[in-house]
Amino acid sequence: MVRKTIQIGKEEKHLVEVEVSQWTGKARIIIDGNEVAYDSVLTSKSFNFVVGINEKHNLTVKIGGVVTPIIDFYVDQNIATSASQGSKNTKRSVVEWIIIIILTLMAGIAGYVFMQYLLTSLFG
Repeated sequence: MVRKTIQIGKEEKHLVEVEVSQWTGKARIIIDGNEVAYDSVLTSKSFNFVVGINEKHNLTVKIGGVVTPIIDFYVDQNIATSASQGSKNTKRSVVEWIIIIILTLMAGIAGYVFMQYLLTSLFG
């Protein structure tokens, strides 16, 4: 699960939380403790909200990434946080490293088996 939070507003503060499951591809967006969106984000997706009563802000939450979700917040069309600005979302989790290692080993074994098959078919 990747989580990212941001507080927006100068006088009227609002807490925005985003959670993305790497296993299910589901994203949950919570503003001030209220769930405002729960949707699949298997591809890049944007969510738009107006936050505030007296101090209104246009909030866009963009969720992308292939293996590790990248969550960006835009407040009044200006980027508030980004993965390219040192977000924790750019780091690989332990689970991702385990998957990468297993896939690499499987590819190596498959290559070895294929070469053995090819050599025995060509040279008996």
